[in-house]
Amino acid sequence: IEVPASAQNVTIQDLSFAVEPSVTDADAIALPGDLLRIEGSGCFFAGNNLSGDFGVAVTIQGAEHAVVKDNGIAGFDTAVDVVGAVNPLIQSNVISETARIGVAVRGGSRGALVCDNRISATAVTDGIAAIRFGGEFAEDPAYDSDARNNIITAESPASVTAGAEYRDAEDCRLYNNIIVGTRFGVSFRGGVNLVVKNNIFMDCSPKVYEFAQEPNGFITDYNLYHNTYPEFKEPHSKFADPLFAEPFSDWHLMRGSPAIGTGGALEEDFGDFDGVKHGARWNMGVYQSISDLDAPVSGAAVKGTPLLSENFDRPLKGWKPNGGEWSVSGGKLEQGSSVSARAALCYEAGLSWKNYEYAADIKAPTDLDGNTNGILFRADEDMRNMYVFRMYAQNALEFAKWEDGSFYSIQKWEFPFIPDAAYNLKVQITDQHFTLYVNDRQVREIDDGSFSSGTIGVYTYRQTGNFDNVRVTGL
Repeated sequence: IEVPASAQNVTIQDLSFAVEPSVTDADAIALPGDLLRIEGSGCFFAGNNLSGDFGVAVTIQGAEHAVVKDNGIAGFDTAVDVVGAVNPLIQSNVISETARIGVAVRGGSRGALVCDNRISATAVTDGIAAIRFGGEFAEDPAYDSDARNNIITAESPASVTAGAEYRDAEDCRLYNNIIVGTRFGVSFRGGVNLVVKNNIFMDCSPKVYEFAQEPNGFITDYNLYHNTYPEFKEPHSKFADPLFAEPFSDWHLMRGSPAIGTGGALEEDFGDFDGVKHGARWNMGVYQSISDLDAPVSGAAVKGTPLLSENFDRPLKGWKPNGGEWSVSGGKLEQGSSVSARAALCYEAGLSWKNYEYAADIKAPTDLDGNTNGILFRADEDMRNMYVFRMYAQNALEFAKWEDGSFYSIQKWEFPFIPDAAYNLKVQITDQHFTLYVNDRQVREIDDGSFSSGTIGVYTYRQTGNFDNVRVTGL
């Protein structure tokens, strides 16, 4: 189906299209190209259902103000291909199982808006990008275009390579999207003046950002990361569970979500996935309206609730480092640097936890002056505020804290250790009261009210480390 440039303001609505390869002989299959090509300006393609195995579902070629909205598009190599178009709108489509690209904006296209779409895949393919700005070559760019309020999910691990991909794009922006389960949250392959802001990235593995080619100017900030983290500091970003009402089906934020009101305000209040305006306090993600569900206050609403069980028998995921060289090997968590003054690793999803029991197996430090290994708890996301319970190589235990980045020893006492032997450290936390154990033997009770909530982690000081069997249970 072709809408030529001479045809203006054409509407195609409420139809169903199914394309299947036609077999001409045993070895030849006729593959369709574009199912629909729009070259005429002001055209409106809405409310249709398209399915096919190959080719492109909808191509917008050189048109101005074309609209592709509220369609269901399943299969194809590419769902929507925007080439040399001006101000196209790709909105509120449900796109699934494309072999290569969900929405591509390229060929010198300007002013494209890709918004409020639901893009997903279950089968692993080579090189799928849910949204791509720019094409395969330098002469195939995109300019001044936005992707916002899109929900992008890889329903099986890595079935989407990149949630968004910048290829020699210029002045393009990624605002208030949710990207879950992709190999990379965003892939950079060149570009100029790119922005990534107010998004939620979850379970992106191996990493959230891929830099195949460094862009010339980019900004990433006010994003939330869960079970993934960037390789650089973002001043206003969050590292925590976003607390969706129902992951993979309802991406409204529960009351108490760390993404509520912590986004960065934009010049244009374009509204959320449902059209609700953001107002003065922007949320991260696609919804400004909040779920009726309450987030768990401490992660321990019911005594005995298992909050975390980690044996480190898989690649490290959902943990945030602060110094050191952290890795998983042979079913153990290892910190490989002995020169780091302080190396810490915290579990990202526990920032709201209050009262809990936390235990971990830790190898005692070797007999060198000042070396320590231990566990940390009630930590903030930057690990500038936290408690530690640690073993000294000189046969001592210590309960201490970092407050605003400064260290304070609370109690230190003698306790015999065998260097490099494994010990189980445990802490039970109830409000301001801490009960400390070594190998299930109670060694101290301490009261301190500096921090009322926070996550757990592990810690070394001038010492390599070996950790296993992390367990957290609500109290």
